[in-house]
This record gives sequence, structure tokens and C-alpha cells, in this order.
Amino acid sequence: MKQPEYLPVGQRHGRLVVTGEAPRAKGGKAQVYCDCDCGTKAKVVRVSALRSGVSTSCGCFAREQTSARSRTHGMTKTPEWATWRRIINRCENPNMESFAHYGAKGIRVCDRWRSSFVAFFEDMGAMPKDKPTIDRIDNSKGYEPGNCRWADVTEQNRNKTSNTKVTHDGRCMTVAEWAREMGMSHSGLADRLKTMSVNDAMTLPDQRGQRRWRTAV
Repeated sequence: MKQPEYLPVGQRHGRLVVTGEAPRAKGGKAQVYCDCDCGTKAKVVRVSALRSGVSTSCGCFAREQTSARSRTHGMTKTPEWATWRRIINRCENPNMESFAHYGAKGIRVCDRWRSSFVAFFEDMGAMPKDKPTIDRIDNSKGYEPGNCRWADVTEQNRNKTSNTKVTHDGRCMTVAEWAREMGMSHSGLADRLKTMSVNDAMTLPDQRGQRRWRTAV
């Protein structure tokens, strides 16, 4: 039997109690007004989120959990805690500019880290002074144990998905790294790769024929 589109007034879902129908969300999804046990009134919540159990409070429960964890570990003013909050926001907060490059592309923070800064700190350890950023080793995966490391800016930039990587003589590096090793400009090697095979771009002499780029070993 098909479920009714809206939920009855007075029905409880965790801390939320349905008080009436609300305007539909974008895409036509049914929404209702809810009052929360914490005192928040007329919170607009999607019916599907209530039925699935995704929404059980106005957000107060998550805030209480974060506050409790903060009081326990006493690290809310540390760079590690700031990094932890940033990766959650970039993966979950559509209002963050960085969300388009993370959450919107399906990148997520694993449940272990999402629910506990302490777990994040246990897995990652203290941030080294010379490696102030967090880097995903495999950019197709999310923030999770085994796929993250503390990195410096150079390492972070090298691992960006926008970097073009080239395999030559059994080695895989970015175009910028190959160019530095071969004594070429980044733009010069990039131009050669547009019209030549990788092997030719790496080994053929320049246009003036004055010398041959040395083969990487």
C-alpha cells in the first residue's frame, strides 16, 4: 500500500513533532513543519528525511555531540581540529564554496571520523609543522583511515586531480615534475605532449636540433 505523501500532525520522529504541512522543496519533495524538544519551532523538514530517520532533531543533537566531544578532548583551538571541521564542511555543507569540488562530487568523510574528532586524531596523529594540510592519497576515495596523510603544499598540489600525469620508462610523474627533471619548461613539455607520443616528447631533440633532451632514468 502506498504511503501517504504527508505525515500526520502530532507524529514524533526522535526530537521532532510534526505540526503541519510546509511548502514543497525544489523538485516537488513533500515537507512538513516540526517543533523540536529543544524549543525550536516550525523547523522545515523533508518527509523522506523523517521517514528514513536521517532527521531526528533540528540540529541540536549534532551540536550537543560536538560540544561534548570538545569538552572531552580540549583541542578545539588546534590545527588538527580545524582541519577536521574543514573536511566535514567541504563534504557536507552546500553553502561552502569548496563543496562543489568535494561533497557535490560524492567525496565523503567516513563514519568513524565524521562522528568523532578523537578517532580522527588517533588515526592521523599530530599535524607536523612542515606538513600543514591533509591530502587524500587516492582522490577517487573519501577522507578515511589509510587514504589520508599530512602533506606540505608541494605534495598537495602534486596530487590534485587537475594535474596531468605521464608514465615514461616505468615511472609516473606529473608533467611539471618531468619538465623539472629534464630541464624543460612546463609549457614546453606540455606543448610537445599535445602533438607527440610520450616517448618522442621525452627523447627527440628540440626544434633547433641543438641537443637531445636527456632520457629520464
